[in-house]
Amino acid sequence: YGSTRFNLVWHNVCSVVFGDVLNTRLKDLLLVIKESGNAYKTLKEIMPHPLWTVRDNNGEYHSTFGKGTLESDIIVLNSKEDFWRLVVYDAKYYLLDMNSDGLLSGNPGVGDVTKQYLYALFYKKFAVQNGIKELYNAFLFPAEKIACGAEKVGKVTFSIFDDLKLDPVVLYKLDAGNLFDSYLHGRKMILNDF
Repeated sequence: YGSTRFNLVWHNVCSVVFGDVLNTRLKDLLLVIKESGNAYKTLKEIMPHPLWTVRDNNGEYHSTFGKGTLESDIIVLNSKEDFWRLVVYDAKYYLLDMNSDGLLSGNPGVGDVTKQYLYALFYKKFAVQNGIKELYNAFLFPAEKIACGAEKVGKVTFSIFDDLKLDPVVLYKLDAGNLFDSYLHGRKMILNDF
């Protein structure tokens, strides 16, 4: 037995342990939904699709929405005292490392970083519309022997997005053994250090 697709296993474990609500209908999230037409849609379904406008053989333009859109990994909503926090997680199966010479390895590519910022941009609008006060964005990496089960090890920024006033993508290493144990025993985890 085993898996040749650890990325799928890691994603599933992180989704369950952190309480992913990406496929939960908005009406079931205990939020005050501003757009009532979206109440029966999920956070995944409200992500916009690109609109394509193309000239046909007769010279007329037609528009249609593309089938695909951005698909975030994990969306978590936490109630913190008297307000809500929305966190966009991306479970990465890489072994992130920075050696003493400053050589970075096991990091996600520029496409992954860009997508995280685009998710944050969309969900920032959703958060404002629905009274969610905090929005965070993080990559989750498996690791071994992390004392508290999770350790914030850095952040990634992308200056292209500076004018949009988005927070950096926070980098967390998670003790894989601890996370798997939480998964198997139905325990949830909340990361608070952003």
